[in-house]
Amino acid sequence: MNVIVRWNNSLSDVLRVRSGVRQGGVLSPYLFNVYADVFINNIVTRGRGCHIRQTCMACVMYADDLLLLSASLAGLQELLDVCILSSDLGMELMASSSFDTDLDQTRRKFYVSVNTILRHCSGASELMKLYLCESYCLPVLMYAVESLNLCTTAVRKLNVYWNSV
Repeated sequence: MNVIVRWNNSLSDVLRVRSGVRQGGVLSPYLFNVYADVFINNIVTRGRGCHIRQTCMACVMYADDLLLLSASLAGLQELLDVCILSSDLGMELMASSSFDTDLDQTRRKFYVSVNTILRHCSGASELMKLYLCESYCLPVLMYAVESLNLCTTAVRKLNVYWNSV
């Protein structure tokens, strides 16, 4: 499938979409629900979540956000292992008192989105490119960052990524 992005009175070059499901497509919610149902069942069948009146509450899902619940770090690690097998989270939680965030995948996704915009908007003004990067690339870099307790080094890395654009 090929698409063209229209922004105000400007049109991008033709972009080829190689994977994914069309947003707003009739099948999109059904395909997502099939995936989410299998995914949630894989998590819940572990029985490692918090239990409320004999009901395992291992995860809470709203739209495409997922909250994992466990009474122990080892149980949480097991739930995360299921998630890692099912998707590409880009973070790792060890069954200990430390929390480590891997920013390499975030950096790659961010630079891919920046390069895509810059490649297809070569004739646009610098202000337009900045607006597009702030609108589409910065959210890629900052996704869920407010829920993480980042160390100073990780915050510096995020600043370096953004300021290098």
